[in-house]
Amino acid sequence: MVTEEYPRILVETDFIFGLNPRDKLHPYIKGILKLHRQGDIRCYLAGTALVEFRTVLYSHGLSSKEVYEALIIIFDKLGEYNIDVIPIKPNHIITADFLRTLYPQLGFFDALHAGVAYEEDMTLVSYDEMYSQIEEISWKRITQF
Repeated sequence: MVTEEYPRILVETDFIFGLNPRDKLHPYIKGILKLHRQGDIRCYLAGTALVEFRTVLYSHGLSSKEVYEALIIIFDKLGEYNIDVIPIKPNHIITADFLRTLYPQLGFFDALHAGVAYEEDMTLVSYDEMYSQIEEISWKRITQF
């Protein structure tokens, strides 16, 4: 059995928005990317975050062309840093809904991200303090980087 020498972290939608240099989380995202590039951590993006990202952009009135261009920028950055996206799996969805039964304060996408973190046994890294209440997952505040 091969053991990994670095912690695996799961990032979500905060990370995507934080890739923008004008975002308040950008300095912390740069720290995560630096640690990832150095091999101190292994960063993965929850595929559920891409769905939420698109939903937020469309809800703010962006056109299909603008959303497409934003996604191209995101995928280029993920490729540049060799960050893998974890595709959405049925067990992520089932666990998300189970976690919502335990924690009704979880929003739809927050539950999905937590479901991915649980099923993939990764530390969820987010700005959202609400994840600290979920005993079934490991969580780290994004500003700790």
